[in-house]
Amino acid sequence: MRKYILLALWLLPFRVFAQVSFTALTTGTSQNLLGISFADTSTGYACGDDGIVIKTANGGTSWVTLNTGTTQKLWDIKCVPNSNGQKAVAVGDNNTVIKTTDGGSTWTAQSIPFQTGSFVFGVQCLDDLNYYACGGDFATNSGAVLKTADGGMTWTKFPVPNSVFLDKIAIPAGTNGYAVGTNTSFSDGAIQKITGNSSSQIKTTGSIVTNLWCINATSVIAVGLAGQIWKSTDGGSTWTDCSLNTTDLYGIGFIDQQNGFACGGTTTGNIILTTSNGGTTWSQIPYTFNGGLQSVCIIGNRIFIAGDQGRIIRSNVTTRLDELVIQSEFLLYPNPARDKIIVQNSTNKQLLTFRLHDVAGKRILESKLGTGLNEVNTSGCNGHYTYTIFQDGQCVETGKILIGQ
Repeated sequence: MRKYILLALWLLPFRVFAQVSFTALTTGTSQNLLGISFADTSTGYACGDDGIVIKTANGGTSWVTLNTGTTQKLWDIKCVPNSNGQKAVAVGDNNTVIKTTDGGSTWTAQSIPFQTGSFVFGVQCLDDLNYYACGGDFATNSGAVLKTADGGMTWTKFPVPNSVFLDKIAIPAGTNGYAVGTNTSFSDGAIQKITGNSSSQIKTTGSIVTNLWCINATSVIAVGLAGQIWKSTDGGSTWTDCSLNTTDLYGIGFIDQQNGFACGGTTTGNIILTTSNGGTTWSQIPYTFNGGLQSVCIIGNRIFIAGDQGRIIRSNVTTRLDELVIQSEFLLYPNPARDKIIVQNSTNKQLLTFRLHDVAGKRILESKLGTGLNEVNTSGCNGHYTYTIFQDGQCVETGKILIGQ
């Protein structure tokens, strides 16, 4: 027992996650779900095809289908902050913007300055009154950003350059942020920077960019088709390709500035990725489902992912220290370390590989692991590092360690 307490104290300054596994929830629908949002660990909504919105009041254990008054495809949904889940906004095809203020019992259609037949792909609610939305306006054959400062009673529009349709928008600070999408021929991807009531193109890619996450005002990560993962840490001036493979990606979300998840796939299979170094490197989490996964929402220590065929999966991320000691299959000590670390493999897993990356994502060392105690030579290392343990190419654990000489 004393050994485990000491190990816990060594690990205290570092947020380490044990292996993440997902459980499918019973949603009561087979409609494709494209967006998901939670107000707290209990109350959440998901939206998708044919105007469907489903709601849970018990953390996803059970879901009910709501009457939204529309049959338009709904691409995104967001809970209004500090409303206890009573207020939410959903957006979709044919100029659809709907809002509930009574927990989903009733929904009101809001009028937006788009031509009939246009579409709204993304929405963000900053507070009770200030929302942003984005999409494609057929009146100008280009994308546009929508803003409201009165909770959606009135919306204003400002166009964006370069003839692009916008899929998702993120405003991390004030009135400045980013949006992503595609050109109007759907051949190239686009990342744009929002400054006040104007937008400028800051990145063009070879395929559609579908979603993004702002770690802070200057650090942003965008994902897209063909496995695109782009990261900028200087407000969009430069971008680094952090792609892992070529599987389409649609959803992204972060727990904190370092630990995040992305999802995607096609109608025949899915993908879930995780990062523990702010999106610089990614690894895949095994999950079997014959369909794509579309949207990520992380609330508290829970990850929710929505996708095709009414699928919603849920996982609890281990963050509490007592859970870490009990649930983790691997122990690393000492932490901080010096010229060596011990990796204790308390499982019977074989073909394990230990990798150490620096803060820039560069691989520093790789070592094979057996059962029991494994000694890894870290002489020459000095600083903060991320470690990952793989089995047959699949990530089974990741975390952080400080090494000082």
